Amino acid sequence: MLPGSTVLYNGEAIPEGCKNEQSRVHCIPAAKIADSLGSAKVTNMVMLGALLELTQALPKQTALALLQEKALDAKLLELDRLAIDAGINWMRKEII
Repeated sequence: MLPGSTVLYNGEAIPEGCKNEQSRVHCIPAAKIADSLGSAKVTNMVMLGALLELTQALPKQTALALLQEKALDAKLLELDRLAIDAGINWMRKEII
């Protein structure tokens, strides 16, 4: 990892021996959050929500509009929305 980099890690804690004092690591239990929403398929959307909140690189509405444009399954799209919100909310608690 590069000095000053930011890492989003899917888990409650990074494994022993993987620590890097020069990087900021955010441990997000994304798979656990996705499971609580009803599908492990949205783990990546939880991480996306966390990334959106952390970086402010893209407005949530823009990300959702892009997903809606590309989505093939309306039910999964709704889960994606919930997962993005869950990731955003997790990160808000993390960075307070």
